Amino acid sequence: MMMGDEPEMTLAAASVDAILQADTRDARGDLKQRAMDFITMQARKIAEADEMERMLIAKTRVSFETMVKG
Repeated sequence: MMMGDEPEMTLAAASVDAILQADTRDARGDLKQRAMDFITMQARKIAEADEMERMLIAKTRVSFETMVKG
């Protein structure tokens, strides 16, 4: 159960839940497998974006031990 101020997330979660629980074969193949492939691909993209952000943040860190005292 999802609650809060995120109706889009709630609808998406309910849709995925319905797909995963249903018999979902159609003319284009197994909808369940296509949904899982899509979710996996999106998770990979999110992980790559998170890693890129982490690397960008790491470039801005200051090492105070190596700074010259003036």
